[in-house]
Amino acid sequence: MATPPVPGRRVTLHDPLDRHETVAVLGLGATGRAACRLAHRLGKRVIAADRNADLDPAPFAGIATVHPGTHDIDDATAVILSPALNPEWPENRAHPELGPIYDRADAGELALVSEVDAACAAFARPFVSVGGTDGKSTTAALAAALVRATGADTILGGNSWPPMSARVLEQPDATGAIVEISAFQLWPGHAIRPTAAVLTNIADDHLDHYATQDDYVAAKLRILDHLGDGLFVPWQGDARLAAAADAFAASGGRVARVDGTPGNEAGYARDTGETIEAHLDGRTLAVPRDALVLPGAHNRRNLQAALLATLALVDGPIDAESIADAVRGFHGLDHRVQFVRERDGVRFYDDSKATNVHAAVIGLRALERPVVAVVGGVDKGLELDDLVTALGDVARHVVLIGALADRLGARLDGVVTWEVATSMDDAARRAAAAARSGDAVTLAPAASSFDWFSGFAERGRVWQAAVRALS
Repeated sequence: MATPPVPGRRVTLHDPLDRHETVAVLGLGATGRAACRLAHRLGKRVIAADRNADLDPAPFAGIATVHPGTHDIDDATAVILSPALNPEWPENRAHPELGPIYDRADAGELALVSEVDAACAAFARPFVSVGGTDGKSTTAALAAALVRATGADTILGGNSWPPMSARVLEQPDATGAIVEISAFQLWPGHAIRPTAAVLTNIADDHLDHYATQDDYVAAKLRILDHLGDGLFVPWQGDARLAAAADAFAASGGRVARVDGTPGNEAGYARDTGETIEAHLDGRTLAVPRDALVLPGAHNRRNLQAALLATLALVDGPIDAESIADAVRGFHGLDHRVQFVRERDGVRFYDDSKATNVHAAVIGLRALERPVVAVVGGVDKGLELDDLVTALGDVARHVVLIGALADRLGARLDGVVTWEVATSMDDAARRAAAAARSGDAVTLAPAASSFDWFSGFAERGRVWQAAVRALS
């Protein structure tokens, strides 16, 4: 539980790498740069390395020795890795420079630490981790909004948010944190130990990085490795999470299930039809169901998890009306079933963040009206059965984009009418032409964006611009 800092006391960060004088940071994007600053703040000699030969060393002046175009770690005995350098991924193991580093770690010669692991350990205050295939960013943001509504000074960092290292340096005296943690940031040997661990779901994804789907599932569940007497908050409707919760509870762990029922566990949360409520260790927090403006059952589950996270992180009484006001004021995140505009009775949405089949299906069904869907992007080799079924159930018409178009189009024959667009502007025009008053038009890619765009955010921005440009 979060406790306020002692007034006037200087906040000191904990050093989780106290046995290491020289620390290397590999991968110098936003996460790596923040990790360099944190390691420097902890008094380390820092080696910063990145395969980008054109890397500008100026931002690292006085902080780190920079090795552009290489993964040379000099004499470092600990290595902080950016998420894309996860040592479990076969492509990283096969890399001629990374492979030997990982082999040295396997031999006990190096410590490999993820950025979020180092940052959470340095923060050394209560935090709730939020993970899952879908909905973790929305749940993390909603949980942070609710905790802040209690008056607590709370960090929101990790994964979709600014790196946790940056947040810790900005707010070292915060009383707690909500930390979004992806499977990319978890591998064997991590030491992340949250106060509570939320997992929204586990759906098939990321076969472009993990050798098997079981490897991906294992990576998600690895947040439980050091949870100890912390609280596990899974969605009971996900069979894999329910089984993991059963095993965790059987070993003496504390569990509070989303869509749960009263029982002998630490708590539960549920949607009563009138309220969304959470119960934990004899405390209750409830808000009117209609206070939530985000559409869909999945967002009602996100709110359940956020309420449990609030109870886990905030000690003492909580004003229910302040929490309800915070829920009413939460309008969701960019590119996650985000309302764009209404035109001729048609509502346009941006769900560019739906980069896998499961997320796209949830977004499609959440709209609860006939849909014209814009679908496609990089083909990650995911199973399409659920997507085809959902499109058959809710879609009036489908506009296909990107590399997935051929494979998905073949599956949609006889299910729903479809056509292929050659650009996002073209997709918006075709979708608008097919829609009728009372319909929803949504970008629901079910695929990554890297064939046409730098990421889901750029894809969403381009889609929104195309929609707004419709006359």
